[in-house]
Amino acid sequence: MKFIQESLITSALRSFFVCFCAVLGISLSFLVILIFIGGLFSGQKLTEPQFNIRIETNSLGSTEIVSSTKPVILQVAIEGTIGIGKLTQEKVGRSLNASREGILKEDRVKAVFITINSPGGAVFDSDSIYQAILEYKSRYKVPVYAYIDGLCASGGMYIACAADKIYASNISLVGSVGVISQYYNVVDLLKKVGVTTLTLTSGKYKDDLNPTRIWEDGEESRWKAISLYYYNRFVDIIIKSRPKITKDMLVNEYGAQVFPAPLALEKGYIDYTGASRADALGALIKAAGITEEYQVISIHEEGLLGGIFGKDNALLKGQLIHRIEGFPTVELANKPLYLYMP
Repeated sequence: MKFIQESLITSALRSFFVCFCAVLGISLSFLVILIFIGGLFSGQKLTEPQFNIRIETNSLGSTEIVSSTKPVILQVAIEGTIGIGKLTQEKVGRSLNASREGILKEDRVKAVFITINSPGGAVFDSDSIYQAILEYKSRYKVPVYAYIDGLCASGGMYIACAADKIYASNISLVGSVGVISQYYNVVDLLKKVGVTTLTLTSGKYKDDLNPTRIWEDGEESRWKAISLYYYNRFVDIIIKSRPKITKDMLVNEYGAQVFPAPLALEKGYIDYTGASRADALGALIKAAGITEEYQVISIHEEGLLGGIFGKDNALLKGQLIHRIEGFPTVELANKPLYLYMP
């Protein structure tokens, strides 16, 4: 009887693994076919970024597709934390470049519309995106307007300074000109759990602010000097693009505060408040000299399998995605940040 039971168990296990391997093989084959077909239809290497053009609402709230010869307004969304996800210098830069290719070539883009709802983020990405928009504006001689609907703080304000005019809704918060860096020291924790570490370095100060040892006098001041350098650059950007704000006002009075839009207007951070997206778009259309039908579009980088395995795909709906929120995120850890932290 024991032999029969063991045989049944062995047979059941064998059948299970055969079925499992068959399903796995079919799934892998299906994936390979999808990749192959995608490569054929894309006409591009699989490693090259793909771009999707999304039709955004115009000033009348319409998303009707117009002729491919009509002028285009490029919408650039600065929404979320700068420096992570889709809001990095590389991805925004590639999207700007893509706006002059394919069906958008022949100088169809006549203006850039920046929409902002961001607490800021990484110093490097904020500056690079700002510089990329400035270069785009200069090279293609197009007006750039920004519209704030929510929060435009720190790195978001930095990027907004690339715009010719800044509009905001009444509920928006604007400002936070400053730099923050946060470092952790885990020496006491390591002692409690009985962990020792060894760090090998070459070069004086290479081990500055090592979180696994007690910090020495002077380490803090060296990194504070770097933070001050980035702060002074931020201040220069503000006073250059926002003529109502003087350096003395910004450094000694306003500081890193955020202000409700009406107050931000009074102080000179923005040009108009109480505006809707349609108001800002309408003004941009006039500035661009557009008198005919036009299209508002945004460009999104999408990998070949992004539509299949993207986080918003129906195949993944219903699953629980666990995330640990906090500061700093892995992407922003130990970096100087133009970030608003209430």
